[in-house]
Amino acid sequence: MFGATVATAVLTVEDLFLTIEPVRRGAPEIGVGNVVGSVLFSVTGKIGVIALAGSIGIGSSVLVWHLPVFVVGTVLAAYFIHTGRLRPWQGYVLLGLYVAYWVVSFVVFGGAPIEM
Repeated sequence: MFGATVATAVLTVEDLFLTIEPVRRGAPEIGVGNVVGSVLFSVTGKIGVIALAGSIGIGSSVLVWHLPVFVVGTVLAAYFIHTGRLRPWQGYVLLGLYVAYWVVSFVVFGGAPIEM
């Protein structure tokens, strides 16, 4: 858990810089494209590789909590992008939802959806 969290945090910081820098330089389409491409790769590429490993069971907490939150968050972000203009309040909403997701995940499920 610690290793996955630290590695993810480091990669996320790098990805944030790769996303923010084009926005800062006046090319927000590249920053948004980076986000869309990352989500698309995670959903198709990463899950595709996991599926190649063989038949893998998916825990109930993933199906009843993590997946629905992923779908709602992705649809909401896509809607915000669809409006043609991202506003600061939308950023607060999305970041607030992310924080709420982590708090609920750790309070209700006691951590990430992994079993040892």
